[in-house]
Amino acid sequence: TTQKILFVLTSHDIFPNGHPTGWCLPEAAHPYCVLENHFTIEWASPKGGHAPLDPSSVENLKDDVECKQFLSDNKAKQGYENTKKLTDINVNDYVALVYVGGHGPCFDLSEDKTSIKLAEEFWKQGKLVSAVCHGPAALG
Repeated sequence: TTQKILFVLTSHDIFPNGHPTGWCLPEAAHPYCVLENHFTIEWASPKGGHAPLDPSSVENLKDDVECKQFLSDNKAKQGYENTKKLTDINVNDYVALVYVGGHGPCFDLSEDKTSIKLAEEFWKQGKLVSAVCHGPAALG
């Protein structure tokens, strides 16, 4: 069986000023495109289910080859449209943890006790804990 990596996405979809936000497309697409040939990628978020993709990141990266490939990848779409709840994650099932950036994580993951506990468990087990761009907000 293939080893699994957990990609954690935000569940937060709106700035205080009302503008949409979420997770940032290339910050999931680029690592996914590199890793998915070697690992099983699973997706989680604080609320589970649909994780909001920041529409500005889609617009800004509309010509990016890996982003286009990712958006047309049904396996990836199935993952980020149907994320597992962080509370249902077992650290022992994964070899690594990736926090995908975007502005959303600054609002929910930075204060999510389950997320913080998961990151600590990954770290204590000597597993890779990584974060892209605003993703380190989750590591508070």
